[in-house]
Amino acid sequence: DTVFPFHMVFNRDLAVIQAGSTIQRIVPGILEKRMPDFLILTRPPVLEVSFEGLRDASKHLFVLEIRDRKITLRGQMLVLDETRTVAFLG
Repeated sequence: DTVFPFHMVFNRDLAVIQAGSTIQRIVPGILEKRMPDFLILTRPPVLEVSFEGLRDASKHLFVLEIRDRKITLRGQMLVLDETRTVAFLG
């Protein structure tokens, strides 16, 4: 949490199951929200915002915008195969 205060971990349904303290303050109730409900994926261009789409694009820089706020997050997605999740490290 200290190293990545904006980190988020998404399950296969793209629901947030873990998040850093700073992003939790910015987006109240973030846990269990689905990525498309509060984030706009601006980079990389993926055909479909899905678990598989994030996994396939995980080697690229990700730029996410928080809906209803002028906050942009930059980072990468890390596939966690053992838990079948994807982590955003930003």
